[in-house]
Amino acid sequence: MIKLKSPYSMFAKVYDRTMNEIPYHHWAYYIYQLFEAHNLTTGDWVVDIGTGTGIIAGKLSAYYKMVAIDISYSMLSFAKVNNEIKCVQADMKALPFLNDEISSAFSTHDCLNYLTDEKMMYNHFKEIYRILKPNGLYLFDYSTEYNVLKHFNDKVFNEHYNNYHMKWSNTYDLNDQIVTSVIDITEYLPNWYGIFVFWKRKKYREIHIQKVFSENTIEKLCKMAGFKILKKDYDYGENKSNEYANILVYVLQKINL
Repeated sequence: MIKLKSPYSMFAKVYDRTMNEIPYHHWAYYIYQLFEAHNLTTGDWVVDIGTGTGIIAGKLSAYYKMVAIDISYSMLSFAKVNNEIKCVQADMKALPFLNDEISSAFSTHDCLNYLTDEKMMYNHFKEIYRILKPNGLYLFDYSTEYNVLKHFNDKVFNEHYNNYHMKWSNTYDLNDQIVTSVIDITEYLPNWYGIFVFWKRKKYREIHIQKVFSENTIEKLCKMAGFKILKKDYDYGENKSNEYANILVYVLQKINL
């Protein structure tokens, strides 16, 4: 029997191994350069939205007062073990901070693709606007349709990690621009009978739904929420156009309405 679990509750156990090719150091340095150019100091509070296992937050914690946010308790449990950072379980559309409290924020690895309608996206931007100090910055990345079509659409991945087997099946609806990822995880648990071991299998399933909005829609919602778009980049500066870019990178600045 397969148990349906919430996204990242079981996937958290193998997440870092499946993402071991992600250039986290490059992304962290890109964010660091941006914040340094805008004179952030070690006394500034910076929020990592959708921190996952906290790798980038951990890399930046030597330079800023970091707080890591994620809706998944399982992901945060790994972030707490891996890094000495403040972790808070929260929804990215309802952030637990006061108005004008945070110097800057960032969100990496396509967290905003989980906002699947315009109202959700707008509410997220309004929350970020609310918590940022005047002229505060928000950097976020966003998976492109090119990336989805090339790497995920109708793609199935099978991977083994210690006593876990993961099957990751992906589809993309071109009309609705919705990505559906079904992750089946089998956990093998040893049962010892004397000197003999028998493996018990537990099966879990997570269903992840993501959306790919156009650049025009994203930019419209940013501006509606009160942001100025300071910069738009592709693949963290490694690509010059959006034609073959896997990741959009936006830098927003809070302006007075």
